[in-house]
Amino acid sequence: MNPRRTAMKRIESWSEFYRERPTIADVMNQVSAHVPLIEQLLRCQRILEIGLGTGSLSGFLGSFVSTTVLESDEKVARNASQNPLFRKSRVHLVVGDGMRIPFKASSFDATYSQGLWEHFPDAEVHRFVREGLRVAPVVLASVPTKWYPHLGKLWRPALRGDERLLGKEAWQRVLSRGGYTAEASYYPDFKLATIGGWTVPWPTHLLVRISRPR
Repeated sequence: MNPRRTAMKRIESWSEFYRERPTIADVMNQVSAHVPLIEQLLRCQRILEIGLGTGSLSGFLGSFVSTTVLESDEKVARNASQNPLFRKSRVHLVVGDGMRIPFKASSFDATYSQGLWEHFPDAEVHRFVREGLRVAPVVLASVPTKWYPHLGKLWRPALRGDERLLGKEAWQRVLSRGGYTAEASYYPDFKLATIGGWTVPWPTHLLVRISRPR
């Protein structure tokens, strides 16, 4: 068996994936990469993040709006507590499952996730959305697209290895199968090139928005 393929098949646990303590540069790069998502969340007063990751986004947002994070892995939560931005922010951290959110209906103005849905099958994505819309009128999600770069060691920088990398129409079909209508738009987290003062963006991420029916 090809040892490289064997290595690529091994999926790191979330606590392994996030075991490195983020530097200030890491934190600021992640925040600046997801400005379209952050802009929408800053219009809210109470937000809930599903899946903590490095804690960079919630750490930033917690300085501006009431921010709660739901994280199922206690080791990930401990690692994120070492994030320099998260440590100094006012964030309420709760250990729990985003498919069974332990809050009452309409507790938040929006729920959001970044880099989460692509790791789950359709039915579980639908459960994230259903629970998100129970506790907030809007669900926002950022996912890497089919154009996300596969470079570096094992061709997966910032990828765990089990992602579904899809385009806008494919994600809208996934959500429509659960009965949801989604607005979606691409955004880059880096520029492919700058030529004569013009930058060429690369659509590495998709911002999905689902609103509760009125």
